[in-house]
Amino acid sequence: MRPGAATLTLLVLAAALVGAGVAGGHSVNYVSADAQVTPDGTVLVEGAFVEESGWAVLHERTADGYGEALGATRLPRRNAFYTDIAVTIEDDAWGNWTTRKVVVVLHGEDGDGEYTSADPPLGGFGVVVTDRFVVEPGHRAVVTGEDDFPQRADGPSVTVRRATLPERGHLVVRNRTADGRVVGARTLGAGTHENVSVAVNDSFYAATEGSFAARVSLHRDDGDGQFDGDEPAVRAGNESVATRFSVEPERAGGIVTTPVPTTAPPGGDDGATRPPSATPGDDTTEVAGQPGFGPVVAIVAAIVAALALGSGRRP
Repeated sequence: MRPGAATLTLLVLAAALVGAGVAGGHSVNYVSADAQVTPDGTVLVEGAFVEESGWAVLHERTADGYGEALGATRLPRRNAFYTDIAVTIEDDAWGNWTTRKVVVVLHGEDGDGEYTSADPPLGGFGVVVTDRFVVEPGHRAVVTGEDDFPQRADGPSVTVRRATLPERGHLVVRNRTADGRVVGARTLGAGTHENVSVAVNDSFYAATEGSFAARVSLHRDDGDGQFDGDEPAVRAGNESVATRFSVEPERAGGIVTTPVPTTAPPGGDDGATRPPSATPGDDTTEVAGQPGFGPVVAIVAAIVAALALGSGRRP
């Protein structure tokens, strides 16, 4: 397809997507969480976009979907993207917890200031917005990095927002778009680390022109203080503790949102004593979204960037 025709097609697609989200009433809410280990029942929901204020609610997983609510955190902002939402599993459920999958569901609210079963689940593109992930009791292990837009890198590196390791170990970056090979690693001590940059292989970065899908996982150290490739992954149940996000070069441009700092989520404390319950919504970082657009705009922006880069390459 010629660049001009491709651009026109893209613009038509963008108009159709935005129109469907606003005029057609189709929601673009979404939520994402990954496997993690927690000592006190407080978990991090990695990201969520909500068109209306509501709740991020953890539910028991059932054969046909989800069941009883386990804990909830309020999301007070409308048309906003949230990251690292701390949700605490209630004492009665956590007291006899065994490793299992839970379901996080976005719910609306009825205005009474507390979550109840009467608060309806929110939809996104015609389905209820959920994600499933493993929660294991133990020393805290979690890594987060997903955002509402691809990460903008000004050189061969990626950044994760938060990495909590139960002991000395490694943050390992893999190329998720093709062979899954390791393209970068960084050794970290036990505890919580924020805004951690991991260098990426120069030749890989050059070959991909800085545009790739990354998977970043936690690995234990085998005693030599270096990642050699055979160190075991930190796991929750049978799943690696990891995060996934897209990376694009800074020159790709696009829409940028600015985080609003709030109270930090739980750190690397590996004790068994549970902290006092926090007011729902205190433990979040919010990023204001474009009203009614959210991930739709992110998708379009990513396609625009890819088209712009592609049009500049020679056969």
